[in-house]
Amino acid sequence: MIDLKNISEKPGCYLYFNEDNKIIYIGKAKNLKKRVSQYFLKSQNYKTSKLVSEISDIKTMICNSEKEALLLEETLIKTHKPRYNIVLNDDKSYPYISITKSEDPQYEYHRNYKSKKYQNTFGPFPEGTSARRILNILQSIYPLKRCKGKTGIPCIYYHIDQCLGGCFKVVSKEIYDKQIKNIKEFFKGKTNNVENILVTRMNKAASNLQFEQAQKIKEMINHIGFFVQKQNVLLKENKDRHVINFFANDTHIVFTILFYLGGKFQHTFQESYELNGQEIDEAFESFITQFYSKNMKPDIVTIPTELVSETLVELFSINDKVTMVEKELLKLAKTNSEEFYNSNKDSINYNTLTELKQIIGMKKYPHTIEIFDIANLSNDVVIGAMVVYKNNVPSKKDFRKWNIDIEEKGDYNRMKDILYRRYQKKLINKSELPDLIIVDGGIIQLNAAKEILRDLELDIFVIGLQKNSNHKTDTIVISENIMIKLNYKTNLYKVLYSFQERVHNFAITNYRNKHEKKIFK
Repeated sequence: MIDLKNISEKPGCYLYFNEDNKIIYIGKAKNLKKRVSQYFLKSQNYKTSKLVSEISDIKTMICNSEKEALLLEETLIKTHKPRYNIVLNDDKSYPYISITKSEDPQYEYHRNYKSKKYQNTFGPFPEGTSARRILNILQSIYPLKRCKGKTGIPCIYYHIDQCLGGCFKVVSKEIYDKQIKNIKEFFKGKTNNVENILVTRMNKAASNLQFEQAQKIKEMINHIGFFVQKQNVLLKENKDRHVINFFANDTHIVFTILFYLGGKFQHTFQESYELNGQEIDEAFESFITQFYSKNMKPDIVTIPTELVSETLVELFSINDKVTMVEKELLKLAKTNSEEFYNSNKDSINYNTLTELKQIIGMKKYPHTIEIFDIANLSNDVVIGAMVVYKNNVPSKKDFRKWNIDIEEKGDYNRMKDILYRRYQKKLINKSELPDLIIVDGGIIQLNAAKEILRDLELDIFVIGLQKNSNHKTDTIVISENIMIKLNYKTNLYKVLYSFQERVHNFAITNYRNKHEKKIFK
């Protein structure tokens, strides 16, 4: 029996443990005793009741303030990744372009915005390709020092006008300052000078019959146009702003962040999470704290007024009042959140995966599922593919493919090869492991997966999806002695079939690309 009497009424964090002494939930509270008691003393919905039913022990950590508790909560969640918490993936840091503080300043592409070696940082950018394209443009128009060290001789970049020559001569501070001023103007949206220079270069290349080079420059010009294009919402401010809102129902919450750079809309971040007994304000504070532990805070963060707290104001300089324009932006972010949920909610039904968990005998709900398939339409071109589902939604950024080039033939060895490469790397990087592995195939593929998991000493539930003589999936394979027939009319069959179709199509697409390259070599 859990004793609530001795829990402190001070601010701090509470940790819930299951019977295996594993942390399943971490929360923070202004009053620990009051918050923890709410889980046990008031009626709860199904998912909160499920969380409470798994709690076998509680530990608390006292803090000096609610702010300190929020920061500690973020650190603990990042470290332990509890199953019932909203946990941002490790890759939720965005790319930035910065200029170093050195005597000969250099551009740097990075994700560690907290480094103190930069004098200016621009971003975040929506994805790596965008940031690198912008960097390539700037290096060709407003070069700084591009090479390493003082070699005493001009580097190759100096000869192609992409380095000012800090490698072999003294470049004055005034020259660097002028370049950096132009770079700042570019990121404020004043791109005419850059575009005019590129147009001149494009026309010169075309007149010299260098059509491939002219095409590359044209693509640069088009990318600048995309980067600074005017949106429906153009803010009359020269500041960077993030607008954060959400949509939530009884089971899920979707967060949307609208990114504005210099008053212009740039891109959107959206992510869906399961709500497991968390209050909305708790979930929101946890999300925003985790996000800005990985990403640079903008000049302004706008959130719904009902979620503004003293802690968030202190940490993120959030205003407790919003203007009419900000209300419209918040409304837009909320609409995007709801649309995102509606477009993804039918991908997998929560109850269907609960049914799968019970049928195959899993102890925990499969929040993260990885599905594997092999495209081996010929022995000389073999592709392994994996698709990932997180919180009931396909996580496309986590999809992977492997070229399989091993002496041992057959699906058994090929499946062993890709699973070993996948999970050995996860062990080395100490990455989060899936709750469930599904292999497209019968007992041969299943045994291959189980052998690799044994070799790596990993305890991950794995099943196979076996097809019949008509090449139609009809059986869940758990072991040589345990096989479960599927009913084609059930939602479970439809979900499992959709898994197979997605990974198969992903594998075949990549197989065809590789096969065509091999043919035309």
